Amino acid sequence: MGVDYYKGQKYEKLKKELLKSGQLFTDPEFLPNQKSLFYSRTETEVIWKRPTELCNVPKLVVDGTSCEDLIEGEYGNRWFVTACSNLANHKALFNKVIPGSLLQEYNNTGAHAGIFKFQFWLFGTGQRWWWMTFFP
Repeated sequence: MGVDYYKGQKYEKLKKELLKSGQLFTDPEFLPNQKSLFYSRTETEVIWKRPTELCNVPKLVVDGTSCEDLIEGEYGNRWFVTACSNLANHKALFNKVIPGSLLQEYNNTGAHAGIFKFQFWLFGTGQRWWWMTFFP
């Protein structure tokens, strides 16, 4: 079965275009605004940042993965944190969901474009691709 790209977004093509233009990815399907996080609640102000605004050398994985690496946030993300915790304990599954995670890390070569590749399945079939982005 072939890959079903979310909203036609193809990671390799997007990353290549971003690197060529020098721009960082901002997903038009997940804009940096309140509506991306809440259905109706808007009293909490969220400040969107990219990883490099939080630390000098961001890392997706440091010294392996563990379920203790994840913490539930205040935005009702328990379901997502639970799923990620399970992945963290199963390296083979983690590597299937985040293919080439080491190749996606920030580095000093300038090859980072603000876009990350994840693979999800819907009902156990049909590969789904989705990327996570961080915003200025």
